Amino acid sequence: MGSATFILLLELVAPPRFGWVDAGLEQQNRIAVRIDSVPTDTSEGFSAAYVAVPPQPRGQRRYTLWLSRWDCEEGTRRRTARIDYSPHHDPRTMRLDENAERATDNPVVARQLNILCNWRSLTNDDVTSIAAFVAAD
Repeated sequence: MGSATFILLLELVAPPRFGWVDAGLEQQNRIAVRIDSVPTDTSEGFSAAYVAVPPQPRGQRRYTLWLSRWDCEEGTRRRTARIDYSPHHDPRTMRLDENAERATDNPVVARQLNILCNWRSLTNDDVTSIAAFVAAD
């Protein structure tokens, strides 16, 4: 087996390293979590983002990026900042000081935590770019 074949095989079986993973719907919004910053060891809390994409008016891409602190052991998500993107204005950032949400109380948080805490089981087919995800609606 040549080195090029080995590298290709390694890329196919290795977990993805970056991109967005669809986490389903929350009310009217499609949700995706970003796996770029998920640490190899998720036994301690870590920060990662998720995006909420509302139904898109024709030609107007808008979405909200939520910066969050996740804890796989506790099963919690705490949102720390909200960034609104719209074609009508520059990104608007709002710092948050929210209480942690538990996966046991919110199925959307449970789905997001499941993806982030078990990201090694994802395949590259599970991952997309943010542009493709926002444009998909």
